[in-house]
Amino acid sequence: MDEIQYNNNILKASITPKGNLKIKTEKVYEKKELSVNKKQIWLVGERPDTAQENGLIFFRYILNNKKQITPYYIINEDSEDIANFSYKELKNVIFMDTERHYNVALQADAFIGTHDIEYFVPYSIDKINTEAKKIFLQHGVMGRKRAEYHKYYYKHPFDMVVVSSDEEKKMFEKEFKYHPHEITVAGLPRFDSLFKKMNNNTVGKEKYILVMPTWREWINFSQPFSQSEYFKKFRDLITNKRLQGILRDKKIKLLFYPHYRMQPYLHHFLQLENDVLKIVELGKITVQNLLVDAELLITDYSSVSFDMNFMGKPVIFYHFDEKRFFESGILRPIKETFIGDICQEEDLIVNSIESYIDNDFKEKKEIKESKKQVIKYNDNQNSERIYQAIFDAKRHQNIEWKYESGKRKIRTSLSYFVKYTPIFYIYNFLKNIKKE
Repeated sequence: MDEIQYNNNILKASITPKGNLKIKTEKVYEKKELSVNKKQIWLVGERPDTAQENGLIFFRYILNNKKQITPYYIINEDSEDIANFSYKELKNVIFMDTERHYNVALQADAFIGTHDIEYFVPYSIDKINTEAKKIFLQHGVMGRKRAEYHKYYYKHPFDMVVVSSDEEKKMFEKEFKYHPHEITVAGLPRFDSLFKKMNNNTVGKEKYILVMPTWREWINFSQPFSQSEYFKKFRDLITNKRLQGILRDKKIKLLFYPHYRMQPYLHHFLQLENDVLKIVELGKITVQNLLVDAELLITDYSSVSFDMNFMGKPVIFYHFDEKRFFESGILRPIKETFIGDICQEEDLIVNSIESYIDNDFKEKKEIKESKKQVIKYNDNQNSERIYQAIFDAKRHQNIEWKYESGKRKIRTSLSYFVKYTPIFYIYNFLKNIKKE
């Protein structure tokens, strides 16, 4: 990583795991003398603008139950999710890139995030406070699309990774090369919240089926969104006449919750609303509340399906573009990670929905057995297990990791040299001449 400092700012250039150039600007404050603090300080975060799931729930658990720890949640000052904090919790919320953020981070004993730690720390971890433990809380259950969390990608990798099953732990060892002692099978903090909510009395509540697809990275401005296969498939599904007739007859609603990347195209769906179809706009209700009250989930590849598995609710997967979605590979076999009915065609989904309605949305017996592969614990002790494991977390800077990370540094430096210098353009020019 190269750095240029000007005034109180640092301009950083680095290479992503995929070999792309990344430029980031950070404000640096003057270091202040650190106060003596007998309590441990833990910084928690998700993405810079979110406080919705595992990070928020774990922060809340520590704040309310562990007086020997002082937790702080890090978030952007203009985030709408600040509304998710109570008045009491706001005292422990710190805004990104402020002087307070900088100085509290200097005293932190642990950085705990659902994504990369750099999302909520104000500086390079490898230069300041290298003693703080780095904990990967995770956003969901890993095992589907390949992700850039390989240990060798990091100069200072996570000291502890949280997983939800023994099988997921084995996958992290094999695919991401973490040491067994760096992985703890504890479950996700949001499962604690689900456990408490799913037993609430729902008598008299309106029944609904939730449709919640994930995004497609290949959708861009090269073609209108309305012409994409993605839009057409989900539009046709939620407006299917036979399905709407079944829902109308059974007095069940269909709620469509678009992915946050779909928000610019929301108007394409809003015009489809009717008496049985409702489009839920982002931020109007939390994902967890939607899942808790839903009878059935229809998704494609989203990890929210694991939340439904945890609650013992049925899931239907719409895999119309499975080959393309996993063209870069999949971490675990399809049937081991998609626990529910897998359908490639619209009519089969409608048949499956009708069957679940007729059986009062009961989970299939074979699903109960297979979901043990992805969720080991079905209780509300996930946050407590994580809390205990953080104290045991230690660094494992073994020779293999140093060797492989060193090799990657050389490879990415060469890749950067070729990709962002005239050599790259000369190579392409000569290649095109050869083709002609």
